[in-house]
Amino acid sequence: MTLEPTRQSIRPPLWRETAIGLATFAVYILVAALVTPGRRDVAERNADAVLVFEQWAHIDFEKTLNRGLAPHPVLSVPANYEYAYTYILSALAR
Repeated sequence: MTLEPTRQSIRPPLWRETAIGLATFAVYILVAALVTPGRRDVAERNADAVLVFEQWAHIDFEKTLNRGLAPHPVLSVPANYEYAYTYILSALAR
């Protein structure tokens, strides 16, 4: 009788996944720190293109939300933590 492996049994150990995640994050930080001619200009053009698309699609609500939350630490601090935790957990989730 052969048993089909479960998702848990084929998943790498947590320490290995954590090491891979940290190594990937380290590479990201190194690449982000690279200073090359024109890199900022390209990044700003890309950001402008994203903003134009968001405005066209009527989904550019971050600035409004930030203005509403910023003066209220009781709301903005948990919102910041939620954003950070969601970012990290979604990166680790499968």
